[in-house]
Amino acid sequence: MMKKYLFYVGFLIALSSCKKEEVVNNPNLEIQPESVNVKAGDEVKFNLSGTSDFIYFYSGEVGSDYSFKEGRTKDAEILMSFNSQILDGAQENQLSILTSDNFDGNYNLQNINAADWSDITDKFRIAQHSDNRVYVPSGKIDVSNYVDSEKTVYFAFKYVTKPFTAYGRFNIWRIQSYLLESVTNGNSVTLATHSTAGLNLVLSDNYETGRASLLPTYVNFIANARNNEITTEAYAITKGLKIEKQIDLGPDKPISVKTVEDPDLKFYTYTYSKAGKYKAVFIVKNANVYDEKKVVKELEINVY
Repeated sequence: MMKKYLFYVGFLIALSSCKKEEVVNNPNLEIQPESVNVKAGDEVKFNLSGTSDFIYFYSGEVGSDYSFKEGRTKDAEILMSFNSQILDGAQENQLSILTSDNFDGNYNLQNINAADWSDITDKFRIAQHSDNRVYVPSGKIDVSNYVDSEKTVYFAFKYVTKPFTAYGRFNIWRIQSYLLESVTNGNSVTLATHSTAGLNLVLSDNYETGRASLLPTYVNFIANARNNEITTEAYAITKGLKIEKQIDLGPDKPISVKTVEDPDLKFYTYTYSKAGKYKAVFIVKNANVYDEKKVVKELEINVY
């Protein structure tokens, strides 16, 4: 009987002990910056007094901003570029660069003409005769305004030749190194190249065979050799592209300043590299496997 009694008492003591371990107190850590105005490149010193099992710090900079702790999205830059070359002719404005988000993907002149196309030629640097027959980089041009995440977009190179007698000899145009890329925070993702853009060549019915062509590394536009007193058209059009403009960057993350295994800290320092107003946020937390208590402390830091 005595043994059963002692076992019961021991069980109650153990149970009481477990209940005490389950209790989590509020952290009592106080945080005070020595100055809320600091020069870029100099340390901000935060004086700490009291205790907390865990301390996390959001600097307020991009990637560590408490306001975006649940996630951040950003519009990507959609950059298009290519190299162009012009040879031997005299006609003006033969080459144009177009884009459409309502072309139906049927690669014939009737359907091409039925679509709405935006002419974006003037955004690019294209070759001139003064470039002495060399390939000229177009520059990387942001075409984001012509991209809708909900629509399929097409890009096209259009080559028009007018009658020889009235407008002079045609130019030979070549397009190489086509590139479409999505750029976010300096990180580039290739969307299409010359070999992956699915380029389709569409010619007017009066085009002579073998004059315009898609080659492994470039587009080759040449007008009729014999029947050159007529107007001809040639298109090189990409496949339909679904482009996501908004990129999910995921949640902003804090710096882990202290864990439960670390001794209490008297201060913490951080250095801002750029001027601006930052909302510095400390998350101070006590926790065990049963419960947690946390306090959010916000401080305005002016970096000049």
